[in-house]
Amino acid sequence: MTWKYKALLHAKREDPKESCGLLLNVKGKEKYYPCRNLSMTDHQCFIIDPEDYIKADNTGEITAVVHSHPITPPVGSQADQIGCEQSKLPWHIVNPKTEQWGYLEPCGYKPPLLGRPWVWGVTDC
Repeated sequence: MTWKYKALLHAKREDPKESCGLLLNVKGKEKYYPCRNLSMTDHQCFIIDPEDYIKADNTGEITAVVHSHPITPPVGSQADQIGCEQSKLPWHIVNPKTEQWGYLEPCGYKPPLLGRPWVWGVTDC
């Protein structure tokens, strides 16, 4: 079973809430590590449980962040682009209904100050 398939199953189980996890390199093999989403909202937000992050980091090298967009296409939102830059890791996004995937990598993105949507802890200045 591939890591993408495991991440998709996790996204389907968590729907309508966003799923989140980490892609690890464990002895040269890619493994999906599911994490708990501590966000209190049903969708459009995720917060990786810090304990899960530490456990994943102790299991292997973290190579990417994986999360789902249960309602929207798997295209990086502005908050995703900011998070991707802050993490300095690639991000994979999956929609559990369409089973389509999207991808982001850090590229120097900086959000505009005017007209950006407010996202607590991300674009709240």
